Amino acid sequence: MAGRSGTFDTRTLPRTGILVAVLALAGMAACGTSSGGSDAIDPDAAPDSADVAPGPDTLADAVPDAADLPADLASDPAPDAPCLADAWTCSDDAALLRTCKDGAWVETDCARTRGQLCENGACVDPWRYGSPQWDTCPDEPRATTQTMAEKAAYFSDVAWRLHFAPKQRFILSARLKRHEVDCTAGATPPCYAPDVPEDTATWADVDAWDGYENEGGDASHYATALALEWSVTRAPETLARLKTVLAGVVDRMRVTGVPGLFTRQMVPPGVAGNACPADDAAYQVDPTKTTNKWVKVGDDGCIHVVDAGTHAWTATTHCGLDAYKGWCWLDNISQDEYTTHMNALGVVAKVADDPEVQATIRDLIVSIADHLVAHDLTVVDWDGKVTRYGRFYATSLNDSPGFLAAIALDFIRMGATLSGRADLEAFYQDCLLQRSGPNTCLPWPMEQEPIPYTDWLAQQALYVGGQGCGTNYDNVSMLIATLYTYIWFETDPAIRLIAQQVLDTQVMRPPDQPRAVLGDLNAWYDFMWASQKRLGPGSDGPAYQAVHDAVCSLKQFPARKHPQARDNLAVPEFCQGDHGQSMAEAPIPVADRCLQPLMWWYDPHERKACTDQPWVVYQPVDYLMAYWMGRYYGFIPAGL
Repeated sequence: MAGRSGTFDTRTLPRTGILVAVLALAGMAACGTSSGGSDAIDPDAAPDSADVAPGPDTLADAVPDAADLPADLASDPAPDAPCLADAWTCSDDAALLRTCKDGAWVETDCARTRGQLCENGACVDPWRYGSPQWDTCPDEPRATTQTMAEKAAYFSDVAWRLHFAPKQRFILSARLKRHEVDCTAGATPPCYAPDVPEDTATWADVDAWDGYENEGGDASHYATALALEWSVTRAPETLARLKTVLAGVVDRMRVTGVPGLFTRQMVPPGVAGNACPADDAAYQVDPTKTTNKWVKVGDDGCIHVVDAGTHAWTATTHCGLDAYKGWCWLDNISQDEYTTHMNALGVVAKVADDPEVQATIRDLIVSIADHLVAHDLTVVDWDGKVTRYGRFYATSLNDSPGFLAAIALDFIRMGATLSGRADLEAFYQDCLLQRSGPNTCLPWPMEQEPIPYTDWLAQQALYVGGQGCGTNYDNVSMLIATLYTYIWFETDPAIRLIAQQVLDTQVMRPPDQPRAVLGDLNAWYDFMWASQKRLGPGSDGPAYQAVHDAVCSLKQFPARKHPQARDNLAVPEFCQGDHGQSMAEAPIPVADRCLQPLMWWYDPHERKACTDQPWVVYQPVDYLMAYWMGRYYGFIPAGL
């Protein structure tokens, strides 16, 4: 994650006096009534060249001449002036709403209290401001014969039917029981087919589960997909599934016996096809925390490990886990899992208004925030040691301070917001933001005066190497996911603007960066960006091109998620990636990519060849998460 450090300009985009005056006249600083307010003029009708949408050729064509406007729209009423029933006004920047109640003006700070914008007499979500009309990519030549909605319905069914075993309570990719068959032309024997086809197979037909050390993130993403789906459909069955999945996420924390600590990977007893490691070496303690090690919960409810010196099984004093006797789990969790969990839990907190779900999410997020505050922004494992990649502050300028600052700000902001507790809010304001002046609340290992974490946030070094070819997509995914939830939870306009500018100019569309991820055809990235980018007066408008690309990508997304024959090696090599992998110059279209368990997490430029394996079925949370995100934000219409 090391790279070149830089500086960041936190100035807002310029707003000309002519534009401000026109917007104030035309209704972005509108004055009207709920029964017949003026039509608001949308400055976002003129996006910049990086995000072009259909619309007027020039800004002058998008707004009327001031002389043509009614005189009563040319000025804002005084705060103490009497008003007519149902009258309203919006401030020039769309942050403040004033409505007339009982003959007096009542002010609502849409931006600061809700993270919204003022429009037509109401506070509205930013992504709905101006009622943008999103492109549906009607002529996508690589679209599957199934519609996006049909694929979502199938993936929703197979996720629960096949990938979610009742005793596990978390989603995993699966290998079906199989038998040998004659090979098709060109295939290399031996060849296999599943005993029961994917379209009807259930978890009982699984021969082996593909658990891996980052599986917890997939489990939480499944909760995201279900929460978004339920918020759109309000289907009782979806809510019931969400609660079951969240119970599995709770297991992932409680099995460690440490509040706020997740495990990387876990195996409950009695699940066919998923067993704890048989080799004792997997449980041998690593006192340096360099490697990830398994632990077992014994019949005494205590953690058992293999001693590094004697190689004998030893019971530890970490006990109280009677509910998890017979489980094993992998320790040494890292930033990857935490950012994935918190992104997912943050989305669920925002969209799923069921009281039981809200209570579960609040407990999880607040436990994590409490853990980090208690341990100086580090993750402390069951053995009392900081995990290898569990530190959320920088030790040097080459330690990605901006990336780590984003994580710390996001996690503590969410915890303070959901708990409503003064101590977490004070830690966020006075320690991370240094609102009360220099505060040595953290170790500050770089031996310098404490500075606001927003100063670090504005110093990202995401793109690495010539043409950005050395960029680590783990870092890209983690940073976008973190900034997305941070912007959504942070309502201070100044802080929110800094985060939005970082997401814009340092992540999604940095100037002079040929590999900017805005062009990656990544539906998850694009929808997160489109929903949280700076919008409203003075912005360059909605992310029309990003939404178009996302919808096209979902239309291309294969209708089944078993490995399918693909060959991208004919695409010329452009450079080598951060691990020496062969990279194309342009992103590989979604229809041509080799399928993986979580498609959106990986670099789309990688040149690969892959073969058909119909008995291997990857879990589909990537498609479900992106599709229902698009539905929730209104980027995808029902039935498309």
